[in-house]
Amino acid sequence: MALPLFANQSAGGSASLGLLWSAFATGSLSGTLAFSLINWKFSLGSTLSGIIVLWGISTLPLAFAPTLWIAVAVMALAGFCYAPYGALYRTFLQRNVPNHLLGRVFTSIRTVTGVGMPLGAAASGFLIPVTEVSGLFGLSAVACLIVGAISFRALR
Repeated sequence: MALPLFANQSAGGSASLGLLWSAFATGSLSGTLAFSLINWKFSLGSTLSGIIVLWGISTLPLAFAPTLWIAVAVMALAGFCYAPYGALYRTFLQRNVPNHLLGRVFTSIRTVTGVGMPLGAAASGFLIPVTEVSGLFGLSAVACLIVGAISFRALR
């Protein structure tokens, strides 16, 4: 919710939002290609935790200097960092959840994320008038840093 509002208020509207998402897509493509070329030696749990932390770090500049070109760079970097998450998280679950429970686990996750996304958008609607868009970016980045740090221990 904050990114479209940022694009509308600070960056010039829908063309800017398209530019931001294009930067994210370009970063994601680059991150996917780079990650596929690396012989990764870290555990999946640590890697997933690291991606969450990197997402928080890479998006934190939006809280301090939210201009269009900084936001474009942030989105490209965030896309690069986030790119391997989806495949790695599914691999992690398939390796760590017994086969007979995989269907339940994937359905539960889908239910939580399906409910969580609109709830997050609603919370953003309440928080933005209090924190402004840049404050919400900052809160979100710090939340990712905290969750990522906690998950390092939980996902080992």
